[in-house]
Amino acid sequence: MIEDVVMPFGIPFGFFPNKSGNTSGVIIPEYGEEVNRGFYLRHGGYYFAISDYFDLTTTADIYTKGSWGAHLNSKYKKRYAFSGDVDFDYQNIQFGFKETPSFSKSFTYLIKWTHKQDTKARPYSNFSASVNIGKSNFYKFSNNTNPNQYLQNTRQSNISYTKRFASLPFTFSTNLRHFQNNIDSTLNLSIPEIDLSMSRLYFKRKNKVGKSRFYEKIGVSYSMNMKNSVQKIKEYDLFKPNFLDKFDNGIKHSLPISANWKLFKYFTLNPSAYLTSRMYFKYVEQTWNDTISKAVKDTLKGFNLVNEYCRR
Repeated sequence: MIEDVVMPFGIPFGFFPNKSGNTSGVIIPEYGEEVNRGFYLRHGGYYFAISDYFDLTTTADIYTKGSWGAHLNSKYKKRYAFSGDVDFDYQNIQFGFKETPSFSKSFTYLIKWTHKQDTKARPYSNFSASVNIGKSNFYKFSNNTNPNQYLQNTRQSNISYTKRFASLPFTFSTNLRHFQNNIDSTLNLSIPEIDLSMSRLYFKRKNKVGKSRFYEKIGVSYSMNMKNSVQKIKEYDLFKPNFLDKFDNGIKHSLPISANWKLFKYFTLNPSAYLTSRMYFKYVEQTWNDTISKAVKDTLKGFNLVNEYCRR
């Protein structure tokens, strides 16, 4: 019925899909204009509903003055196992017109990745990731309208893996760390940092008969820390031929030994010793230069071992 007139047939006013679950499809772009990059079509692309476990979204930006961008996002999840989100954003930026003094060209990028593991999946091991790395000027040229992200001065990342052994007293862990200062475009990297620890052990007899022997009161533990890091490196130095030469690395071994002996039923004796061994793969050599009357320092490659012993 239209305007109180009965129609002899029905006219559909809408179609609604009745398919359940995820569905792939086209993402319609938005249009507009920017002063520096011109007219644009942004965030247009395609959504891929690949499976019940993960998907993929691909979108792109294009501007009339030559700038363009590409975006990839994928979410994945497996029940009672793990879940995560991967996001990659790349922008190729052009300001002005070619062959004019005001023309400039640059690029920027941002990589984000979060990964969480369900504690029920693997009780003795855990893997997690929280990555947020990119060029310091990314939000200056991105289309993000979030003021908190635009004013963000630092970025941090950490990828970690921890393994415990059910029948052994050892715990192993490794981390990849990243800290970025967006103000001065410097980075601190620790790739990787490895730790191995052994819980305290006592010298026990297999078939214990009678009173405890004195050596059964002696406990020994162990820890090892290996680190490969660099401080205050500039963004433009990343992945250059001499990039790896800027890293400082070393290994530290610690062996605490302690005992607990009771004397004459009234006194307790707690002696302890601490052994430390440090391995370095660089060392500083100083020489006196008579010409400039000054000590000159030179960093050389080579293996060096330093041992320390402390008791109380």
